[in-house]
Amino acid sequence: MISTKRSQYILFMGIDCANPKGGIAQVLYTYKKYIFETFRFIPTTNTHNVLRRQITGITAGFKLLYHLLCHNVKVVHLHGGSGKSFYRKSLYINLCKLFRVKIIYHIHGGNFKNFTQEHPTTVDTLLKKCDTIVALNERWATYFRAQGCGNVTAILNPIEPPVFLPVEKDSERLHLVFLGTITSRKGIYDLLQALNDNRDTLADKIVLHIGGIGESKQLLQTIKDLHLEDMVLYHGFVAGEDKIKLFNTGDIFVLPSYIEGLPISILEAMSYRMPIIASNVGGIPDIVTDGENGYLITPGDTKKLGESIISLINTPELYASMSRKSEESAIAYYPAQIEKSLNKLYDKYL
Repeated sequence: MISTKRSQYILFMGIDCANPKGGIAQVLYTYKKYIFETFRFIPTTNTHNVLRRQITGITAGFKLLYHLLCHNVKVVHLHGGSGKSFYRKSLYINLCKLFRVKIIYHIHGGNFKNFTQEHPTTVDTLLKKCDTIVALNERWATYFRAQGCGNVTAILNPIEPPVFLPVEKDSERLHLVFLGTITSRKGIYDLLQALNDNRDTLADKIVLHIGGIGESKQLLQTIKDLHLEDMVLYHGFVAGEDKIKLFNTGDIFVLPSYIEGLPISILEAMSYRMPIIASNVGGIPDIVTDGENGYLITPGDTKKLGESIISLINTPELYASMSRKSEESAIAYYPAQIEKSLNKLYDKYL
């Protein structure tokens, strides 16, 4: 772990990670639990209602000012993405500039390219105020360098090491897992449509487990309308032991999103030896190699989605090979590996 002697000079800011919901929160939670002996952190937003999020964002500014005035902060490491997150971080970055502390902006979110195209001057001005831009992988790092950012480094998102448990499940059927926000952007309705289109082939052969919050009423209505109650189980929001149990239950992970950065859920599923079926968007092609540890599809291609599921059902030797490849690929994202990258980054400023 990164010792208190070193981490006492680093202040983190990002979404509340006490009970992580979403990828960025999970990253920060893993930092806190596995990588840093002392984790000094200010939440900038949360997953509560609009008023509580606004209060958290405003309070974060005052907390930051207090730390800058009263503690020996040398580095502020911000985690965020595009949209409202970007504008919140701009306030904190400008405050940090007044105190001449080093600013690390760790950028998540698959929509950042579109956001940059819509607000090129605003993004360019703010990124140039940062001492280091942290990208999720080398491909994203190349993108930020092309935007004129001088000091860019790639640091992979860490995942918690897997916890393998004996679980009771229907061994006659393969268990598919979807974890993510329940919204059309995540492709969940495409997945349900693919199951419906291939009902004759998939009936009694698969169970789809869905975990997440969002459009739960619409999800349940769609399941009912398509008469998929015998093939789909909705678990609501899952975390902690419930998520570990679900990953142990799963055989195949499916995330047919339209927009993504580098989904933590896919990395976690890989560590639990699951082949992945996902869209070829964002950073997903950097962690899923089509035909090796899973299948990549075009967003909205329900035909290929169904064919990919059927292929893994009908080809046990391919399933076993993809399972091994997923497990091997996930090792690079374990906390011990990410700690080395972070220490190398902090060496510049501490």
